[in-house]
Amino acid sequence: MTVTVRATAIGSELKPLADVVSRPGTQVVLLGGSKDPNAKVTLVLLDEHGPAFVVKVATTAAAAHVVRNEGYLLEGLAGIGLGSLGPTVPRALGYLSADGLPALVTTALVGVPMSVRYHAWRHTARRRQVRADFAAAGAWLAGLQRRTAGRVAPVSLLGEALATIGDRFTGHPGLTLLRARLGASAVLLAPRPPIQPQPRDRDGPFLLRKNVPRDDFRRLFSCPAILPRRG
Repeated sequence: MTVTVRATAIGSELKPLADVVSRPGTQVVLLGGSKDPNAKVTLVLLDEHGPAFVVKVATTAAAAHVVRNEGYLLEGLAGIGLGSLGPTVPRALGYLSADGLPALVTTALVGVPMSVRYHAWRHTARRRQVRADFAAAGAWLAGLQRRTAGRVAPVSLLGEALATIGDRFTGHPGLTLLRARLGASAVLLAPRPPIQPQPRDRDGPFLLRKNVPRDDFRRLFSCPAILPRRG
């Protein structure tokens, strides 16, 4: 039996994450957490064939903002089309509620994170391997830039970074030097509008967008277990 889940905007009542992960047959792997102000917890939901869904759970109000923005970004990337890069980027499917905070549900990607190989024994001691890692990352980023870049425009990244560092490390002796070296450049760059507007629905932010197949999200709530078998 499949439970149908209606698409609703953030702000409406969302299905609790606890109800999903506690269903019989559901297997969950905790990838990691963080002690940062925008700390998030990542869960991988498994079926009998391996990873099926990934849930990024906000743990603070600051993290909730980051998680929602990540959902908007992934949604926007799916909307513009990434060509051959498409299979390397997860698709946002919707949100669950984690004690009132958003938990972003995405598709899972098959593979091993580069960080696993990078931290393997003596991997960084071999220049050829490290060079290959940087080349692979650079090629992927270059491809993403070609497919997503809009008009050429300044951004506020530097000024925002300085403000965030100052708020987080108030009183640190290195702040004065950092501001002296980067402050002038930050002033030249800011203020700037975002290069590309974040996508929005008329009725508000998305739970499920029209371009996201609803069957993908319905699979998340299949009974008796969260994840159905793959044929």
